[in-house]
Amino acid sequence: KAISQVWNAYTDVKLALRRLDVAAALVTASERSYESTLASYKLGLSTLIDLLAARRERSRAQFTALDTKARLLTASAALAFATGDLGQELLRTTPLR
Repeated sequence: KAISQVWNAYTDVKLALRRLDVAAALVTASERSYESTLASYKLGLSTLIDLLAARRERSRAQFTALDTKARLLTASAALAFATGDLGQELLRTTPLR
């Protein structure tokens, strides 16, 4: 069972790392789209609704990136716990009273 827990935690970390790359690309693309829409809006080629939609998509991409980072941290903590690394770290950093 312990090997299965470590393997599952490891694959969760690997998957979270891949998702982080995708989320970063999504943020980059949405920022470019927003900047392009903003430039078009300033030239009168896009509507305010277009600009707000691009801004909404940029915000969604940023949220997705933050959520993905949080999931990576959770998966990393689970891996550390499954391998026993987390317990040792807590023992070193937690003051005894």
